[in-house]
Amino acid sequence: MDLNGLEFDFFKDLGDAASQLAYATNLTYVIFASVFGLLNCFFGCKLKKLWVTVIGFAAGFLAGFIPCILLIEGDSAAGIALAVGLAAGVLLALVAFKLYKVGIFIWNAFLTFASVSYLFGDKLEWLGIIVGVVAGVCVGILSVRYLRHVCIFSTSLNGGILVSKNVLTLSGVGNIWIIIAASLALAALGMFVQFRTTAPAGEEKSSVKKS
Repeated sequence: MDLNGLEFDFFKDLGDAASQLAYATNLTYVIFASVFGLLNCFFGCKLKKLWVTVIGFAAGFLAGFIPCILLIEGDSAAGIALAVGLAAGVLLALVAFKLYKVGIFIWNAFLTFASVSYLFGDKLEWLGIIVGVVAGVCVGILSVRYLRHVCIFSTSLNGGILVSKNVLTLSGVGNIWIIIAASLALAALGMFVQFRTTAPAGEEKSSVKKS
Protein backbone atom coordinates (compact mmCIF):
# COMPACT_ATOMS: atom_id res chain seq x y z
CA MET A 1 0.00 0.00 0.00
CA ASP A 2 1.40 3.39 -0.99
CA LEU A 3 0.97 5.48 2.17
CA ASN A 4 2.56 8.49 0.57
CA GLY A 5 0.02 8.36 -2.24
CA LEU A 6 -2.88 8.05 0.20
CA GLU A 7 -1.55 10.96 2.24
CA PHE A 8 -1.20 13.06 -0.91
CA ASP A 9 -4.76 12.25 -2.01
CA PHE A 10 -6.09 13.07 1.46
CA PHE A 11 -4.47 16.50 1.54
CA LYS A 12 -5.48 17.14 -2.07
CA ASP A 13 -9.12 16.35 -1.25
CA LEU A 14 -8.87 18.50 1.89
CA GLY A 15 -7.47 21.38 -0.15
CA ASP A 16 -10.22 21.01 -2.76
CA ALA A 17 -12.89 21.02 -0.05
CA ALA A 18 -11.37 24.15 1.53
CA SER A 19 -11.28 25.88 -1.85
CA GLN A 20 -14.91 25.00 -2.56
CA LEU A 21 -15.94 26.24 0.90
CA ALA A 22 -14.05 29.52 0.38
CA TYR A 23 -15.67 29.98 -3.04
CA ALA A 24 -19.15 29.22 -1.66
CA THR A 25 -18.61 31.68 1.21
CA ASN A 26 -17.38 34.35 -1.18
CA LEU A 27 -20.28 33.74 -3.54
CA THR A 28 -22.79 34.00 -0.68
CA TYR A 29 -21.26 37.32 0.39
CA VAL A 30 -21.35 38.64 -3.20
CA ILE A 31 -25.03 37.68 -3.54
CA PHE A 32 -26.05 39.38 -0.29
CA ALA A 33 -23.87 42.44 -0.99
CA SER A 34 -25.27 42.72 -4.52
CA VAL A 35 -28.89 42.49 -3.33
CA PHE A 36 -28.22 45.17 -0.71
CA GLY A 37 -26.37 47.26 -3.30
CA LEU A 38 -29.19 47.04 -5.85
CA LEU A 39 -31.79 47.99 -3.22
CA ASN A 40 -29.63 50.92 -2.19
CA CYS A 41 -28.88 51.96 -5.75
CA PHE A 42 -32.50 52.09 -6.95
CA PHE A 43 -34.58 52.49 -3.76
CA GLY A 44 -32.11 53.94 -1.23
CA CYS A 45 -33.95 57.23 -0.71
CA LYS A 46 -37.27 55.47 -0.11
CA LEU A 47 -35.63 53.05 2.35
CA LYS A 48 -33.65 55.71 4.21
CA LYS A 49 -35.66 55.44 7.45
CA LEU A 50 -35.17 51.68 7.48
CA TRP A 51 -31.41 51.99 6.87
CA VAL A 52 -31.08 54.72 9.53
CA THR A 53 -32.85 52.51 12.07
CA VAL A 54 -30.73 49.47 11.17
CA ILE A 55 -27.49 51.47 11.47
CA GLY A 56 -28.67 52.84 14.83
CA PHE A 57 -29.39 49.33 16.09
CA ALA A 58 -26.03 47.98 14.87
CA ALA A 59 -24.08 50.86 16.41
CA GLY A 60 -25.95 50.54 19.72
CA PHE A 61 -25.51 46.77 19.83
CA LEU A 62 -21.76 46.98 19.25
CA ALA A 63 -21.39 49.83 21.75
CA GLY A 64 -23.16 47.75 24.40
CA PHE A 65 -21.86 44.28 23.54
CA ILE A 66 -18.12 44.88 23.07
CA PRO A 67 -17.36 46.62 26.42
CA CYS A 68 -19.40 44.03 28.32
CA ILE A 69 -17.73 41.03 26.71
CA LEU A 70 -14.31 42.57 27.42
CA LEU A 71 -14.95 43.66 31.02
CA ILE A 72 -17.29 40.99 32.43
CA GLU A 73 -15.83 37.62 33.43
CA GLY A 74 -17.51 34.29 34.13
CA ASP A 75 -19.90 31.92 32.43
CA SER A 76 -22.69 34.49 32.23
CA ALA A 77 -20.53 37.11 30.46
CA ALA A 78 -21.77 36.27 26.97
CA GLY A 79 -25.44 36.30 28.03
CA ILE A 80 -25.11 39.62 29.84
CA ALA A 81 -23.19 41.19 26.94
CA LEU A 82 -25.83 39.99 24.47
CA ALA A 83 -28.69 41.37 26.62
CA VAL A 84 -26.95 44.73 27.08
CA GLY A 85 -26.10 44.88 23.37
CA LEU A 86 -29.69 44.18 22.32
CA ALA A 87 -31.07 46.76 24.78
CA ALA A 88 -28.56 49.40 23.62
CA GLY A 89 -29.28 48.51 19.99
CA VAL A 90 -33.04 48.94 20.36
CA LEU A 91 -32.55 52.21 22.27
CA LEU A 92 -30.21 53.71 19.68
CA ALA A 93 -32.43 52.49 16.84
CA LEU A 94 -35.36 54.40 18.39
CA VAL A 95 -33.17 57.47 18.90
CA ALA A 96 -31.96 57.31 15.28
CA PHE A 97 -35.55 56.96 14.06
CA LYS A 98 -36.79 59.88 16.19
CA LEU A 99 -33.78 62.15 15.74
CA TYR A 100 -34.09 61.76 12.00
CA LYS A 101 -31.51 64.32 10.90
CA VAL A 102 -28.83 62.85 13.18
CA GLY A 103 -29.54 59.43 11.72
CA ILE A 104 -29.47 60.81 8.17
CA PHE A 105 -26.08 62.44 8.84
CA ILE A 106 -24.64 59.17 10.19
CA TRP A 107 -26.15 57.08 7.40
CA ASN A 108 -24.94 59.23 4.50
CA ALA A 109 -21.53 59.75 6.11
CA PHE A 110 -21.18 55.99 6.55
CA LEU A 111 -22.29 55.24 2.97
CA THR A 112 -19.86 57.76 1.51
CA PHE A 113 -16.98 56.54 3.69
CA ALA A 114 -17.70 52.91 2.74
CA SER A 115 -17.99 53.75 -0.97
CA VAL A 116 -14.84 55.87 -1.20
CA SER A 117 -12.57 53.72 0.99
CA TYR A 118 -13.77 50.54 -0.76
CA LEU A 119 -12.38 51.74 -4.10
CA PHE A 120 -8.82 52.19 -2.83
CA GLY A 121 -8.24 48.51 -2.04
CA ASP A 122 -5.71 46.96 0.36
CA LYS A 123 -2.56 48.60 -1.02
CA LEU A 124 -3.85 52.15 -0.38
CA GLU A 125 -6.07 51.30 2.58
CA TRP A 126 -4.74 54.13 4.79
CA LEU A 127 -5.34 56.72 2.05
CA GLY A 128 -8.82 55.32 1.44
CA ILE A 129 -9.66 55.70 5.14
CA ILE A 130 -8.50 59.34 5.23
CA VAL A 131 -10.28 60.33 2.02
CA GLY A 132 -13.35 58.32 3.05
CA VAL A 133 -13.62 60.05 6.44
CA VAL A 134 -13.27 63.54 4.92
CA ALA A 135 -15.77 62.77 2.15
CA GLY A 136 -18.15 61.10 4.62
CA VAL A 137 -18.24 64.11 6.96
CA CYS A 138 -18.76 66.53 4.05
CA VAL A 139 -21.58 64.49 2.53
CA GLY A 140 -23.14 63.92 5.97
CA ILE A 141 -23.30 67.68 6.58
CA LEU A 142 -24.72 68.33 3.11
CA SER A 143 -27.32 65.59 3.55
CA VAL A 144 -28.94 67.46 6.45
CA ARG A 145 -29.40 70.55 4.26
CA TYR A 146 -30.12 68.89 0.91
CA LEU A 147 -31.67 65.64 2.06
CA ARG A 148 -33.24 64.22 -1.10
CA HIS A 149 -30.44 65.07 -3.53
CA VAL A 150 -27.59 63.94 -1.29
CA CYS A 151 -29.46 60.82 -0.19
CA ILE A 152 -30.07 59.78 -3.80
CA PHE A 153 -26.46 60.55 -4.73
CA SER A 154 -24.91 58.64 -1.82
CA THR A 155 -27.18 55.58 -2.00
CA SER A 156 -26.87 55.25 -5.78
CA LEU A 157 -23.10 55.63 -5.66
CA ASN A 158 -22.75 53.16 -2.80
CA GLY A 159 -24.98 50.63 -4.51
CA GLY A 160 -23.21 51.02 -7.86
CA ILE A 161 -19.76 50.51 -6.31
CA LEU A 162 -20.86 47.62 -4.11
CA VAL A 163 -22.49 45.67 -6.94
CA SER A 164 -19.89 46.42 -9.63
CA LYS A 165 -16.78 45.70 -7.57
CA ASN A 166 -18.11 42.47 -6.08
CA VAL A 167 -19.55 41.04 -9.30
CA LEU A 168 -16.60 42.03 -11.49
CA THR A 169 -13.99 40.86 -8.97
CA LEU A 170 -15.74 37.49 -8.64
CA SER A 171 -15.81 37.27 -12.44
CA GLY A 172 -12.05 37.79 -12.58
CA VAL A 173 -12.07 41.44 -13.67
CA GLY A 174 -9.58 43.29 -11.48
CA ASN A 175 -8.93 46.40 -13.57
CA ILE A 176 -9.77 49.36 -11.31
CA TRP A 177 -10.80 51.61 -14.23
CA ILE A 178 -13.30 49.07 -15.52
CA ILE A 179 -14.73 48.74 -11.99
CA ILE A 180 -14.96 52.55 -11.63
CA ALA A 181 -16.62 52.90 -15.04
CA ALA A 182 -19.16 50.17 -14.26
CA SER A 183 -19.80 51.66 -10.80
CA LEU A 184 -20.44 55.14 -12.20
CA ALA A 185 -22.70 53.79 -14.96
CA LEU A 186 -24.82 51.80 -12.51
CA ALA A 187 -24.86 54.73 -10.05
CA ALA A 188 -26.04 57.09 -12.81
CA LEU A 189 -28.85 54.68 -13.69
CA GLY A 190 -29.79 54.43 -10.02
CA MET A 191 -29.87 58.22 -9.66
CA PHE A 192 -32.07 58.52 -12.73
CA VAL A 193 -34.55 55.95 -11.38
CA GLN A 194 -34.60 57.47 -7.89
CA PHE A 195 -35.11 61.04 -9.12
CA ARG A 196 -37.98 59.76 -11.28
CA THR A 197 -39.64 57.75 -8.51
CA THR A 198 -39.19 60.03 -5.48
CA ALA A 199 -40.86 63.41 -5.03
CA PRO A 200 -39.31 66.45 -3.32
CA ALA A 201 -40.30 66.94 0.31
CA GLY A 202 -42.85 69.67 -0.46
CA GLU A 203 -44.57 67.60 -3.12
CA GLU A 204 -44.73 64.56 -0.82
CA LYS A 205 -46.47 66.56 1.91
CA SER A 206 -48.97 68.10 -0.49
CA SER A 207 -49.83 64.72 -2.01
CA VAL A 208 -50.43 63.28 1.45
CA LYS A 209 -52.77 66.14 2.38
CA LYS A 210 -54.75 65.72 -0.85
CA SER A 211 -55.27 62.02 -0.23
